[in-house]
Amino acid sequence: MGFLTEAVAWGVILQIVVVLGVLALIALVVYLRHRERMTGWTASQNAPGADGAPPYSPRVAGHSPLESALGLVGVGLALLVGLGTLGVGVWLVAGLIVLFIGLVRVGLIAWGLEPAGPWPVPISQLVRRGLYTTAIGAALTLGLGTLGMGVWLLGGLIPLGIGLSRLATALLATRGWVETQNP
Repeated sequence: MGFLTEAVAWGVILQIVVVLGVLALIALVVYLRHRERMTGWTASQNAPGADGAPPYSPRVAGHSPLESALGLVGVGLALLVGLGTLGVGVWLVAGLIVLFIGLVRVGLIAWGLEPAGPWPVPISQLVRRGLYTTAIGAALTLGLGTLGMGVWLLGGLIPLGIGLSRLATALLATRGWVETQNP
């Protein structure tokens, strides 16, 4: 009986380490993007086109506010499902926060309090991105599902949620929610 409780304890510890690793990776990506933006901003402040070079312009991600909001909803749902495999507990707060922020942003866009875009990419490109991301997420979810239910399913559920949210964004764009480029 002692072996079973020890194995369960190591399983819980492993799942906590995986969640903390994912959160650390997200923090690192946010930090690196911030650093890239600040480096470019400083360069543009020091010599804004003095040597004939164009002034610095931040990298455009290619996402409209609606796509970003629905992406947050998809990631929040994926986190809830993936972390829900651990059972009901405080760790579900991570998914709930992301989900509610996404829902609030979608609501603000629906009520006209936040602009939905100009649309940076054609709808056909958004549908293509959504289909690829959904296919990758589904394949990862099915592959990782062979290990059983666990927090490792997040590796497939998050891309699946992002891909489905991109497809939902394309559907809403075709319904006239945002101005789009010609496909």
